[in-house]
Amino acid sequence: MAGYVDKVLLADEQVVHRAAVHWVVYAGGIAWVVLALISFIASSSYGARLAVTVGSQAYHPLTWLGYVLLVLGTLRLMGAALEQWTTELAITSKRTIAKVGFIRRETWEINASKIESVEVDQSVFGRLLGYGTVVVKGTGGGTTPMKLIADPIAFRNHITAR
Repeated sequence: MAGYVDKVLLADEQVVHRAAVHWVVYAGGIAWVVLALISFIASSSYGARLAVTVGSQAYHPLTWLGYVLLVLGTLRLMGAALEQWTTELAITSKRTIAKVGFIRRETWEINASKIESVEVDQSVFGRLLGYGTVVVKGTGGGTTPMKLIADPIAFRNHITAR
């Protein structure tokens, strides 16, 4: 199935480089799931002491906390997967193209001749893990930030090489 970039290519235009959202987009969801597992382990170790009895039913607050954290983590992981799946970043022989979203789509297309500068912003973790934000500034003051890109230096180099 052809993606957005392939559908909007001009007749004499070729894709030079494609980039993707880095796997670190999953970190928040993974953290919630790990906290859920810790809550479940703590519930099995200390659950009897912390149990709240209502009538004849015993409720373990750490178990319920674990379920809530697990649901939040799962939703966060699903959102991250959707973000990674629906984001397209490409540099063509004539343009830089970015598409984000599935139902609500947001696109940026900047002609190579209209690009004024390209900035790369990487935190310490970004440098260690190989991700960052690339901001493409076009003439006329328009900026296009593309966050959590895997190997942002290579992406920048392909933009500036044209």
